[in-house]
Amino acid sequence: MKLKYQPWLLGTGVAFALACAGTVHADEDTACASATSVSLPFSLNGVAEACYLVNGTISYINSWVTDTVTVNSEDYTNIWSNSMPATVDGGYYIYYKGSYDWSHVEVDGEDSDTTIEVPIEVDTYELSISVVGSGTTSPSAGIYEYDEGEEIEIEAIADEGYEFTGWSGDSTSTSTTITITLDADTELTATFEEVEDTTEPTDPTEPTDPTDSVTGIYRIDENGYITENGSTFEPNCVSWFGLEGQHEPSDAEYNASGAPMELYVGNMWWVQEGSEWPANGTGRTIEQTIEEAMAEGVNLIRLPIAPQTLDATDPQGTGSIGELAFSEFSDDYSSDYSADEVVLKNHPNVVQDNARQALEDFITTADAYGLKVIIDIHSCSNYIGWRAGDLEATPPYVDADRVDYDYTREDYACGVDAGDGVTVHEYNEELWLETLAEVAGLSEELGVDNIMGIDIFNEPWNYTWTEWKDLAEKAYDTISAVNDDMLIIVEGVGSALKDSTVVEHGEESSAPNWGENLYGFASDPLDIPQDRLILSPHTYGPSVYVKNIFLDQANADCEGLEGDDAGAADCNIVIDSETLEAAWEEHFGYLRDQGYAVLIGEFGGLLDWPASAETYYQDLWSHLTDDNVDEQWQNALVDYMVDQDIEGCYWSLNPESADTGGLYNHAWERDTNEGGWGTWEDFNDTKLDLLKQLWN
Repeated sequence: MKLKYQPWLLGTGVAFALACAGTVHADEDTACASATSVSLPFSLNGVAEACYLVNGTISYINSWVTDTVTVNSEDYTNIWSNSMPATVDGGYYIYYKGSYDWSHVEVDGEDSDTTIEVPIEVDTYELSISVVGSGTTSPSAGIYEYDEGEEIEIEAIADEGYEFTGWSGDSTSTSTTITITLDADTELTATFEEVEDTTEPTDPTEPTDPTDSVTGIYRIDENGYITENGSTFEPNCVSWFGLEGQHEPSDAEYNASGAPMELYVGNMWWVQEGSEWPANGTGRTIEQTIEEAMAEGVNLIRLPIAPQTLDATDPQGTGSIGELAFSEFSDDYSSDYSADEVVLKNHPNVVQDNARQALEDFITTADAYGLKVIIDIHSCSNYIGWRAGDLEATPPYVDADRVDYDYTREDYACGVDAGDGVTVHEYNEELWLETLAEVAGLSEELGVDNIMGIDIFNEPWNYTWTEWKDLAEKAYDTISAVNDDMLIIVEGVGSALKDSTVVEHGEESSAPNWGENLYGFASDPLDIPQDRLILSPHTYGPSVYVKNIFLDQANADCEGLEGDDAGAADCNIVIDSETLEAAWEEHFGYLRDQGYAVLIGEFGGLLDWPASAETYYQDLWSHLTDDNVDEQWQNALVDYMVDQDIEGCYWSLNPESADTGGLYNHAWERDTNEGGWGTWEDFNDTKLDLLKQLWN
């Protein structure tokens, strides 16, 4: 049971007998919860603790030898003042505590002719509604607070293929609609059971039959929580990348400088367990990984793709290197591709036919396991990848001058005005909207109900908020015209455009990560229904990029520095959670306070950065005395997310990201086990424990 206040009316001019309070209250809040209404002017002497409510104009207040005197919680102890705070409930609460016979307070003024509301305590109780099985309730599942004696009608609504079997907890009724009168905290559970299906399953070996009726309706409730078919869905989300396009080294034997589109599976063609050739691989499959991840609590995958992923004929999505290599040694393997055409590195046992088929297979497999999916349009091109920033990206890109880096993409563009010698993968607003419509149609095309929504474009940092808002609203219209059951995931913008134009983001020094900046939403909100919208900022710590906000602000020599410049100046990194939280709050946290769904689309990092970073960064930051600054940053973020009730998708499940690693440990080690690339080991317990703080 909880207590709350309800108003009741008192007229003015109520007589007040000057006397010591008969009951000494524990503190100001308790005393003023049952304040006594009095007329102006009045005074009080002696040993007492009480609270009085006056309605009118106070000329002055004067007190001496008192312990405490407050007016509407502002301190007026042992002073004379004619300056009063703002009214509360239309009047002034005057709290007095005196410990001596000569303690004194006097209040001069004139009563008002109006009435005011005085709060009194009434009992309230919690009603907890939960659901077992496939169905919903009205009100929906959750915890509610009602006044004592209030009558509430509750209805159980079964999903298609299920039936309501009864209530449990504080009611055992079997009626779909019940009315209860609250006189205590009450718990109710609606149970739904599947109606027996007398037809034989299409494929009894599958975890579930993907041809079952599609019922996935995803919404955001009034409290900013995701719901599936009316029931709250708490996302335990990780990203699993690879299908959006990988980066091959320029000296690779096959597909040099290519951008193969295949999901990392932890089972590469060259891995040989035992002494027999062809290689045996690790044996890991997508199904095994799904089962392991779900056993730890994962229930949602953010799956990055590129427009080319949807093209079954794209040459960067077909052709197994392993099949070609093994065919030279074994009649069990054959290849339809030449050495110049093969691009896919996964073992032949798990290799895809093409990128589109791999996408569809992943979605249907995940659906069979009950695993939800967000499709992320990660770039305008599988070659350009994370650099894009806008739909028509052109070089130069931000990593053009990155030291000791073999994966630049200065010879690729999505915009047609890219200059000579640049390969253009043309993309624009019209083609993007076509991509969104095609992805929105996959639920019906594949007969699945696990596609929760579409992350409409990754890290659109090269737009102003006004430009991005316009595109996001067009994306909503396009997706809803095809599928109005899914959610629209919209990221933020950046802090500056490619031409150095500053994008408003609040405090200047709090420069947000690409995709983190939702500051503009406050004055110019998206015209997208709140029950269809997830706001999805991205934020990263020093292992991805060293922002000025991470630096020791006491070092004047580091003022305004960031990135490599900060490392070259021997700047120290100090993770100040209070400073970080203030930045997160103005960039996106304030939206959760307003009831919006906020799902951080990407966060993560190398726990032992810079020790596990590329050699250049190890040397650049060798002066740091802390070898876990990124772990400190991740802990600070998760603490903030838990406190603010914000969800997130960790980057990433697989460990092949050089900037962040993954939830799985990686057998690969720089210079000592290069052949371990793509072989996964057990989960990283530290990262997993961190995420379980969020998930729990």
